[in-house]
Amino acid sequence: MHTPPIVDNSPINFNIDGDEVIGGETLDPLVRPQGRKASKEAFRKGKKASKDSSPLSSAVESIASNQKEATSFKKKLDEEFSRSLREENQRECIRLQLDLRKEAFLIQERKDRIKEREEQIMEKDTSNDSY
Repeated sequence: MHTPPIVDNSPINFNIDGDEVIGGETLDPLVRPQGRKASKEAFRKGKKASKDSSPLSSAVESIASNQKEATSFKKKLDEEFSRSLREENQRECIRLQLDLRKEAFLIQERKDRIKEREEQIMEKDTSNDSY
């Protein structure tokens, strides 16, 4: 006596094709799913279990990749900013040196004019002056 399976109450659906997707995984009747024990062993050995190739793990890998790219981009920007800041500081030092040279030149020019004026005064003949 063989009883037919009750399709309505059965959690197993026998009408699924091998190409259909359930829970993000394709069903392939030739590939046996990895068991719990094998999955734990693979995890201990550092291998990825077959369920680790889920969209979530690929999203995490994508985020990690994007984070690495963002970090390297930020590092590059920081280096460029540091270089730009050093160059600006060098330009400011050069400007200050030029200002100091200009000021020193103006001071020397004033001293020269004063000295020339003093020499003119000393060379002036005062014998003809009457008081």
